[in-house]
Amino acid sequence: MACSRNRDEPSTANHASPAGSLGEQVEDLTGSHTRVTWVQDVGDGGDPFARGDRLRLMGFDSRDGRGERVILEQPANYAKPMITPHGDRVVYTDRNQGAVMIVGWDGANLTKLTDGTALEVWAEPGSGREFVIVGTEKTQDRAPSYHRVERIPLDGLSPAELIWDMSPVTEDNFQLSIDGRLAGGMFPWSDAGVAHLPNGGWTRLGRGCWVSLSPDDQNLFWMFDGAHRNLDMIQYGTDRRWQVNINSAPGINGYEVYHPRWSNHPRFMTMTGPYKVGGGGNKIGGGGTDVSVHIGRFSEDFQQIEAWVRLTGDQRADFYPDVWTLSGLELILAYIDDPKTQVAVDDKVPAPAAATEEPAHDQILSPDTAVEVRARLEETVAIPTVEAILPYDRALVAHRYTIENVLTGTFDYPEMLIAHWVIRDGAVLEDAYRAPGEIFHLLVEPYDDRPDLEGERLSMDSDALMIPLFYQVQQL
Repeated sequence: MACSRNRDEPSTANHASPAGSLGEQVEDLTGSHTRVTWVQDVGDGGDPFARGDRLRLMGFDSRDGRGERVILEQPANYAKPMITPHGDRVVYTDRNQGAVMIVGWDGANLTKLTDGTALEVWAEPGSGREFVIVGTEKTQDRAPSYHRVERIPLDGLSPAELIWDMSPVTEDNFQLSIDGRLAGGMFPWSDAGVAHLPNGGWTRLGRGCWVSLSPDDQNLFWMFDGAHRNLDMIQYGTDRRWQVNINSAPGINGYEVYHPRWSNHPRFMTMTGPYKVGGGGNKIGGGGTDVSVHIGRFSEDFQQIEAWVRLTGDQRADFYPDVWTLSGLELILAYIDDPKTQVAVDDKVPAPAAATEEPAHDQILSPDTAVEVRARLEETVAIPTVEAILPYDRALVAHRYTIENVLTGTFDYPEMLIAHWVIRDGAVLEDAYRAPGEIFHLLVEPYDDRPDLEGERLSMDSDALMIPLFYQVQQL
């Protein structure tokens, strides 16, 4: 059954953006009418987790010529706003009230939908009937998570439907495939994977944060890495894995980024950055007025982001963006929800992956690439506090070293970044702090050869991104 259409809903008519405008730049990127919503911090810019009430709800429409504009001006809590599938309304969560709210794109008809937290919006393929996915029964996990997930129709013509209560679900991000049968998420943080809905079990794919699932039937899934610089991509149901860098966008300058989220079209994603004012080895928590919304376009093979547009300026901090495109809506309306045509991902839904014993952190995993060095510590990264890395309870930092001698193995560069543990089990380690000028005898491995470090929080200097990154296996 199709939904009724709101008078403010985008039409499919071809209304071009003014030449040279930001709207034209965005449509050059997306090839389609595009809307974006986000929250703007009108306080000191230090609320990247949208916990406070010094926020306002913002919007951008590539066709109206107004640039970035206010949807709801009154400072309040507008957490994780999402544009409804037809593009005419915005759903968000008021954390202070514990309520899911909905408002028209023009700021009219602000209404409470239900109690809980909005996790996702979704439309039934073909009909376009709209739903909001809501989490309730909040848990005591380190990241905001919920025991119960329901699918609630926006037209009110049927009751809420339970779709998941097999494990807690963390709020950033829980995203559905186009047919609604799969959900990417954390069950809970930081165990990332894909669930079969409703209540069909889930498959653990690794550890990470800010996971996302492509809004189509390709079963593409990403986990945000612990350095907050790359997307670890996985095609669910296959053994394909690769990495996509996202902090090389113009204006980011190698700093950390945050809030990565797939749009309603698989070729486009969004994020915020750069984060460079936070202290204690954790830049995210500081926010900052330089933090802006960026939109990226994946290459056709999804191996890289081939183009970027910086959407917002640097007068206010902007967080939690969500991108809607008309072309994404058209994919939903044209999709034929026929199970016989789906990509087979499992003949039988697997049970959640059993916990496996992690390799010892002082164990060599890749003998052919291990290197024993004497190295002089040249430059350090600030050791984060335990509070600064929440919800993580473990962290590494990567200092810059000059190589004095290569004792075993092969390494042909003058410098090396070497990551070592500084926080474990929620406590700063006694040997976390090191002084520049000290000489260290270390056994190290390439960081990327250590799958046990996947999803771990890593702090490193943005000015050293071209220096090879290694992991300290042992101090000898």
